[in-house]
Amino acid sequence: MAREQAGILAAPFDPHASDEARARGILAFVYQHATVLFEGGHTYLLLDPANRAKDIVWVKPTVAGVEEVCVMRRVGERR
Repeated sequence: MAREQAGILAAPFDPHASDEARARGILAFVYQHATVLFEGGHTYLLLDPANRAKDIVWVKPTVAGVEEVCVMRRVGERR
C-alpha cells in the first residue's frame, strides 16, 4: 500500500528496509491477507495472518506508518 504521489508505482521496494520504504510513502504488510475498509473518510485494513498462527489486527494507515485500532486474539486450537 502506498500514499498517492508522483512516481510511487515505479519506486523500488526493499522488504528488508521498511523504515526507508515508509519514509518514501510505501506501507508494507508481509505475510498477511488484508481486507481494505473505508469508513467516515478513513481507510482501515483488517490484517489476517496467512499461517493462522498470529492474531488478527485492525490498523489505520497514518502519515507516520500505521495505528493499531484493534487486535482480535486467537483463542484455543490454532490450525
